[in-house]
Amino acid sequence: GNESTTPLYHRKEDLRPGILSLAPVGGNKIDHCNFKQRSWAMDSAEFDKFADEYLAVHARNIAITGEQPEFFAEYKVRDVYEILAAEGRPVARILDFGAGIGNSAMYFGSYFADARLVCVDVSLRSLMLGRQRCTKGAEFVAFDGATLPFADGSVDLVFAGCVFHHIPQEKHVPILKELRRVLVAG
Repeated sequence: GNESTTPLYHRKEDLRPGILSLAPVGGNKIDHCNFKQRSWAMDSAEFDKFADEYLAVHARNIAITGEQPEFFAEYKVRDVYEILAAEGRPVARILDFGAGIGNSAMYFGSYFADARLVCVDVSLRSLMLGRQRCTKGAEFVAFDGATLPFADGSVDLVFAGCVFHHIPQEKHVPILKELRRVLVAG
């Protein structure tokens, strides 16, 4: 696989309070680090309530297209893959920001089979559901709404599909700066 010497995570003792780290699928360790709820357009508690119904609600909302949610999740990942492949850009580490229940995770596993995938969200329930749905080693990490628990320049690709409309506009620039911080230069 594509291994890198740049760590994706800080050492466990470097994790900041406010982060819940979930072990990869197949692992049984859940590391609670005093998760704090943040104020979002829809906060983590609201997303937690919505998580169980997300697929059904999403399917109803897009029914007019004649497609299922999986179609949209796959084409976004496929399009990113095709662009990066055409440019010859290798991807070893992917951050799926606002991953929710992991709709894109299985497609990252298909299109970027050798890459390490970390799914990040403010909703603990969504992350738990995503972890149950994704069986190919993705990691699920809770985001405190302000600081990602990753080293500078530690991911090759940041994917943020259908998430920014849930974040208040005044938080867009700080979040984008945080995503840029963890993205490798270039």
